[in-house]
Amino acid sequence: MKLRGSPLILNISTMVVLFGAVLLCFIWGGLYFKVQSETQLEIENSVKETGNYARMLEENTERTLKGLDQIAVFLKYQVENEGWGIDIPKLISEKRFEGQPFVLLSVADENGDLRASSQVPFLVSNISDREHFQIHKYINRGLFISKPVEGRASGKWLIQLTRRISKQDGSFGGVVVVSVDPYYFAAYYKQIDRGPNSTGALIGRDGILRVRYSSGEISVGLDMRKGYMKDVSAESTGTFSEQSVVDGIRRIFSFRMLQEYPLIVVVGKSEAEVFRDLNRRIVGYLWASGAMSA
Repeated sequence: MKLRGSPLILNISTMVVLFGAVLLCFIWGGLYFKVQSETQLEIENSVKETGNYARMLEENTERTLKGLDQIAVFLKYQVENEGWGIDIPKLISEKRFEGQPFVLLSVADENGDLRASSQVPFLVSNISDREHFQIHKYINRGLFISKPVEGRASGKWLIQLTRRISKQDGSFGGVVVVSVDPYYFAAYYKQIDRGPNSTGALIGRDGILRVRYSSGEISVGLDMRKGYMKDVSAESTGTFSEQSVVDGIRRIFSFRMLQEYPLIVVVGKSEAEVFRDLNRRIVGYLWASGAMSA
C-alpha cells in the first residue's frame, strides 16, 4: 500500500507546516507586542517619576530664590533711604537674614566700588566690569541672576543675585549683590538621586548651566545651548530623551521652567537604569519563546 505521495498525506503535511508557521508568528509576534507594551510602560513611569522630581526642584529653587531676593530688596531699600552707612555684619548678627543660604552680601556704588559687605574684615574691591553690575547700569531691570562667576573676595564659584540701587532722581546709583553658592542647589539635587547616572540641573534660559549634579559629580558654567536648550526652549514643561553633551549618557529628561525667574530645572534618569529590569525580563521571554518554538 503506497501512501507517501497521496493527496491526504500532502494536505496533512501542509496543514502541519501552516499551523507551525502560524504558531511561530503568534509566539514571536506576541513577544514583540509584549516587549513594546512593557517598554512604553517603563517610559511612562520614568516620565512620571522625573516629572514629579522636577516639580519638587522647581518649588525648592523658587522658594530659595524668593528668600534671597527679599534680602536684596531689603538692602536696596536701606541704601536708598538710609545712605551708605549700612552695617551689613550688624544686620547679620541681629539675625535679620537667618536661615538664608547666602555666601556674601555686598553693595556697590555707581562706580562699582564696594561700599559695604558682610565680609569681615571688609575688603576694598571694584565690580564695574562684572555683567551683574553693567546690566543694571545700562538696563533698568528688576532681579538679575548671573551666570556662575568666580568671586574675587571668596575665590569660590558664585551665582550673583543683584538689584539696582536708584538715586533720588531715579538715576543709577549702584547695585546690591547677594552671592549664593551653586553647590547649595547641588546638595539638594543630590537628595533626588534616582539611581546610577541620574541627574538634576539648573539652567538659565540663556543656555548657561548654573549647576548640575550627577553621580557625585558637580558641574557649573557649561554652555548647554547645543544640548538641553534645543529641547526646552519652546515649552514651560515637558519631557525628552537625548544623549547628554556633558557625559555622553542617554537619559529620559523632564523639565520645568520657573514661573518667576529665567531658569529651568531638569531631571534625568539614564535609559540603562530605566530599562534594567525590563531587559532582564526580556531575556526570560526569549528563552520561553525559544523553547515553545522548538
